[in-house]
Amino acid sequence: MTEQYQNPYAAPDPAGDTSVDFGPEAENQVTPRMVSLLRATRPWVLLLSIIGFISCGFMLIGSLAIIAVSAVGAELQDDEFGALGPVVMGVIYLLMGLIYLIPSVYLYRYSSSINRLRYAPGSRNLESVIDSQRSFWKCVGILTLMGIGLSVILFIAIIAVTASNVSRM
Repeated sequence: MTEQYQNPYAAPDPAGDTSVDFGPEAENQVTPRMVSLLRATRPWVLLLSIIGFISCGFMLIGSLAIIAVSAVGAELQDDEFGALGPVVMGVIYLLMGLIYLIPSVYLYRYSSSINRLRYAPGSRNLESVIDSQRSFWKCVGILTLMGIGLSVILFIAIIAVTASNVSRM
């Protein structure tokens, strides 16, 4: 018995995947229930994307305010390095706002593709909805891995700085 090993965690190969046979009657068939279920999720997806855009706007305004206030404060005190901490924090806040903008854009695209499916049900539009959803989750996964990696690096850096300060005592 020669059985080929198939990795269950491998990404599917759309061009060569013949393991599922939907039959000719299922091709290009989008049921009203499919559209209805996706349409029911659209308001929530849209709400979360709008909240994401608003949050990014607040982060942008907040970061610019932090940078401006710290720059003015340093100028009033004649201390060019005293405002460095808040300026760095403002820049980090600005970068975080820009990073959080990315998933909001993907959610908005997902919402738009659901709307297109609503008015023109078809397999191409359904594929677009699923592809938009895939792109969103891929983005969130990458950002999550980046966050975990950054947390580990910061944790190690904090331990190293603490250890070097303790050894000086």
